[in-house]
Amino acid sequence: MNAACARQIFCERLPHAFASHARTTDRLKALQKQTGLALGGRPGTRLKEKLFVPISKDTLLRRAKDKVDSLATPRVLEVDDFAFRSGQNYGTILVDLETHRVLDLLPNREAKTLACWLKAHPEVEIVSRDRATAYDGGEECRDQYPSRIQPADRPRDSGTREHNR
Repeated sequence: MNAACARQIFCERLPHAFASHARTTDRLKALQKQTGLALGGRPGTRLKEKLFVPISKDTLLRRAKDKVDSLATPRVLEVDDFAFRSGQNYGTILVDLETHRVLDLLPNREAKTLACWLKAHPEVEIVSRDRATAYDGGEECRDQYPSRIQPADRPRDSGTREHNR
């Protein structure tokens, strides 16, 4: 800074729009995150190309894995698995069933990881999960939280369905 110079430059910070030294706005990051959560890598990339907002599949998946905004702990929680990388890398997605918002993404689908998350969020009353053995190993969940209701998804039909007449 030169004190003899008469010209002064003022730069306004806009923390509500983007962080200092950021390359994208918070709004664009949120849009990328929602696309990554809804569609995944390759389908999300194809959609973004059609919308003239090119982005790589890796960036979409990285945005989807970003820490979820802090939300109130839900009363009814859905636990399900999803693939970070199909056939190789699976994680657990936690959804508030009353607001239908994604709460958290756990790095694996082990009952121990889920039990730790539930221990940190004792306000959860009902945990809805699928019948996957990964979460059924949840003796930890059942033993630590016997007061929680834990309904499970119904098994999938083998193609035969009864029709109401």
